[in-house]
Amino acid sequence: MAQSSPSIPTFILELSLEPRIIQDTVKAILHAIVFHRIFDNVRPREFTTLDIPCVAVDNPEVHEHIQEKAEAFSSMFQGDPSRSKGEEKRPKKAWFGKQEEPSWEKWVIAITTRTANSEREFYQMKPSLEAQLLEAMYTVVRIANEYKEHIPPITANTPAPFPFQVVLPTVGDSWSSMFKRI
Repeated sequence: MAQSSPSIPTFILELSLEPRIIQDTVKAILHAIVFHRIFDNVRPREFTTLDIPCVAVDNPEVHEHIQEKAEAFSSMFQGDPSRSKGEEKRPKKAWFGKQEEPSWEKWVIAITTRTANSEREFYQMKPSLEAQLLEAMYTVVRIANEYKEHIPPITANTPAPFPFQVVLPTVGDSWSSMFKRI
């Protein structure tokens, strides 16, 4: 689950999903990560995915960014790839306004697809899909609560002192190359 490069903890969530729920599942997981890593009093917003209540930060910009990335990630499965991954990076501002890549934490969402051959088969898979989403949400909460020592001091007086970035894999990325970058 938690792997790390010399200085950046990396948390990996692996799921096996039916393609038609990838977008909503990725959106729910990204919202959970952002919600639990925003260090300010925020107003929560609730939405439902797979009949599971999910939490999000009630911020239109965050919602739009996550929606766009979840759609883009889901569209990667419209072709034939059976396995892909996305990651959330938390960039930091450097001197002269340049942005450096992830500063203190990285999340990887690795997805393997399982395509249902019929609606009946999809509904038979649904309890397993729901269980995976619940497990991923619990994992996000557990990691957010257990792994705090790597978080840098907050120096900005803003609701989101550490902006986040969602990065989609490129066409040439493979599972093994992903781990080389970690």
